[in-house]
Amino acid sequence: MFVKTIIGGAVAATALLAVAPAAFATDYSATQLNDGATTNVYQLTGANTASGHCPGEGHFVSSELTFSDYHYNQSNHFYITMSATATVKPGVAPGTYSLSVDCQNGSGSASFTVPAASTTTTTTPAPPAEPQGKLTVQLNAATAEKLDAVNVYQTAGHNVAYGNCPGGKGVFSSSALTFGDYQYIRGADTETNVNAAATLKPGIVAGAYKLTMTCGDKTVSTTFKVPGKAVVKPVGAPQTGGGGAATLFV
Repeated sequence: MFVKTIIGGAVAATALLAVAPAAFATDYSATQLNDGATTNVYQLTGANTASGHCPGEGHFVSSELTFSDYHYNQSNHFYITMSATATVKPGVAPGTYSLSVDCQNGSGSASFTVPAASTTTTTTPAPPAEPQGKLTVQLNAATAEKLDAVNVYQTAGHNVAYGNCPGGKGVFSSSALTFGDYQYIRGADTETNVNAAATLKPGIVAGAYKLTMTCGDKTVSTTFKVPGKAVVKPVGAPQTGGGGAATLFV
């Protein structure tokens, strides 16, 4: 009797194992989106995978998802026999939705959640403060060719008034010059933030003149020189043949 019991038990166990695969083959409860800590939660910033069980080649169904890249019989879990990449459709709002497997022998379903997008606000840092410096004004800037060009009007060249107006926009004035083509930019070779083309007014003779820049309620001035034309005049009486010559600036 004891032997028969053992044999009967073995037969019963064998019968159970024979029946188990058939029972599992019709179990569709494994339908889900993703796995682990993200099971049935759609990942807004990562890949999403739908998985399920179907004895044949079924397909996933959801009004909120599209599916691609199907794989069959690729699982290391007996219940999972198919998977596919899942992508949420445009315009789907946060909420809970349904995912199902459409299979010839039956179907399975699960609910998944689409979370709200992060509302983290990115703050754009303010640009660095522009160097202020002191209030300055000058006519022209020194160059390698003309080291003495500062505050000397160039009768045969281009003239530019430069100024530094901390936190504002300077305006030039002079009884001898007119100004145009203002540019409010930081100078490459000068500590300035405004410049303008300077042109000598008609009838201005050689001499020293004032250049002023108004910056808000402040002013700053400098003196610049307008050189004369070099004229060679004889000294002495030409008729006598005496005397020499002198160079004057007029």
